[in-house]
Amino acid sequence: MDEPVRDPDAAPEPEESVPISGDEAGPTDSTAEAPMSELDVLQLELVEAREESAERLRGWQRAQADMENYKKLALQETTERVRAARAAVLLDLLQVVDDFERALAADHATDPEAWVEGVEMIERKFYQFLEHKDLSPIATEGQKFDPRFHEALGEAPGPSGQIVAQVQKGYLLADRVMRPARVIVGNGESGGEPTADSDSRPSDDSSADAAE
Repeated sequence: MDEPVRDPDAAPEPEESVPISGDEAGPTDSTAEAPMSELDVLQLELVEAREESAERLRGWQRAQADMENYKKLALQETTERVRAARAAVLLDLLQVVDDFERALAADHATDPEAWVEGVEMIERKFYQFLEHKDLSPIATEGQKFDPRFHEALGEAPGPSGQIVAQVQKGYLLADRVMRPARVIVGNGESGGEPTADSDSRPSDDSSADAAE
């Protein structure tokens, strides 16, 4: 039987589709986009938290090291400033010491008056040195007793509450009390001798200051 002759101008017949088995088919969209389990989410969050914690720890350690270095540097600078200030004070004081040594080495028997004048000049120079360092004596003569600046060693006849004698000089450094003046305070009576407290008798050095 003769085969039918195909018209060359006719459209080609569609090919039959071959079904694909389930094994040959690729993964479905539902399998590729499966949501993460709650455990996976927690593990991921734990990793991120650990990384953040480690970074913060490193930052804190760097800050701590910087602070320790700053403290050491500040302490070193303060020590150097104190040392320089102390050296400057001692250098100025050495000039007074030199004058005292020259006075002690001089022959004071030949001209005692000139020697005394020289010592008094050194004393004035020394007080000028103290004044230059903002150190000044606390006023006591004719002053009312003030516990901020004075230390009472006893009482004596005189105007009540008024200083009648100075046992040891006191000094101010600028406006700060370096050492209170040790004094005898009037008790409102007249006549008699000053009476110091038995537990606050002045030392030999204090007596020498009072004699001055």
